[in-house]
Amino acid sequence: MADSKPNPPTYTPQATADDTATPDIYPKKVKLSSHAKIAVAVIVLVILGGISAYLYHKNNQPAPYSQKYNTNSYGLVAADAEGHGISFKKMDQLVSIGKPDGQYEQAYIQLSKVDGSKNTYIAITRLNVKAKNFPSPAPTKEQIERLGKILADPNSKDYELNVSDIKIFAQSAFPEPNINVSLGKSQPFTNSTIKANAWQFDLSAVDSSGQSPDFTGKVLYIIGNHNTYYFLTGALKDNWNSNSAAFQSVLDSIKINV
Repeated sequence: MADSKPNPPTYTPQATADDTATPDIYPKKVKLSSHAKIAVAVIVLVILGGISAYLYHKNNQPAPYSQKYNTNSYGLVAADAEGHGISFKKMDQLVSIGKPDGQYEQAYIQLSKVDGSKNTYIAITRLNVKAKNFPSPAPTKEQIERLGKILADPNSKDYELNVSDIKIFAQSAFPEPNINVSLGKSQPFTNSTIKANAWQFDLSAVDSSGQSPDFTGKVLYIIGNHNTYYFLTGALKDNWNSNSAAFQSVLDSIKINV
């Protein structure tokens, strides 16, 4: 009978309380002292205050070339005889640049240096006024009434022909080569002294080079007793929008046949 070898002893590890417990993998909460809490609150308030100050400064910065207008000055294009002229209020900041298209025209401009440039300027405000003698023979009442009907209907086949001179006048106020001028559809114009035979057009001028901000304003075409009158007033879009009352006072001031 073969000798049987005793089996080697075996060892079974015994679980302990520490082995069966769920591992603590989450950081323990740190309790801040009252002084530390105050310090954190102050830091948060400082950061929020800085953000608020930046946003306020950004939102309240004046637009480039921002302008506030006064209209205490007057202009006059006297035309060729007494009773043939046109008078008007104008912005105090405007400076006359002469008669660009003839004896009975006057142009005014306000320049501002381009940001970051030493020698480059842009026009931020413009005013052009022209009195043109009637052709011979003068237009009849019936012809003026017919013109009014054409201007009241932008879809008329004769509309573009009859506003072509007005568009040429508007474009001539912008001699810069990169500025493209467009006019909105005609609307009747009246003020306290002009009751009929006058029309207004919204003006838009865009600089394709991007140097000058968009320009906006009004162009008027008025038929008087002896002359037709062309009137353009406008400014950079932000200035036009923020000075609407000043520009309206200019339009309200216009008198013809003076």
